[in-house]
Amino acid sequence: DMAPGDTQEVIVDGGLHSGNAADSRGQTADPPLAYSTSEKVRTLVIAVAVVGSYLALFLTAYWLLPVGAFFWLWAVRNTVMKVGTGSIKPDGGMFTFALVIAAGIWAIVNGPCMTEALLSYSIVVSVIIGLNYILLPYAWARLFQWNMARMAVRAYKASEPFGWVMLAYATTMVAFWLVASPVVLGVRYARCVQ
Repeated sequence: DMAPGDTQEVIVDGGLHSGNAADSRGQTADPPLAYSTSEKVRTLVIAVAVVGSYLALFLTAYWLLPVGAFFWLWAVRNTVMKVGTGSIKPDGGMFTFALVIAAGIWAIVNGPCMTEALLSYSIVVSVIIGLNYILLPYAWARLFQWNMARMAVRAYKASEPFGWVMLAYATTMVAFWLVASPVVLGVRYARCVQ
């Protein structure tokens, strides 16, 4: 199994190159098709995050705080992981998920029934985050022409299957923030005002 950043030797244009090396045309070699152990762990964390988000959304009125806090901590982790790479650009999720945390705290202080102001704020925040998730597949389409192998190597230093995992993750999060969240928030608000 390969760890993130490890290289694997592959044959490109008749020559032996590392998995992250460029071929004679300056393109990055295709990644291995096998998952590494770290990719399996990342996939499991992504699956737990997605399933946990949907469960929290449907099972509790106070879902905003735990879901926002989880993804905010993940964004902090992503930023910290970049420290040794020379690029210390903060993950945008540190800012957007802070808005979700604020909505979650507001919801807890407010009680089980939402006010119209809290509903509006929560829906606006959900849409902002959903639009951010739409940018991921859009950027991949522009940069990599939907070549998941190239995207996985260049964006994540990972295998092609992990590229597909990330696309599935972005798609489910678009559905979560742009569809499920506003609908559930609206239904809960409607029940409170009846």
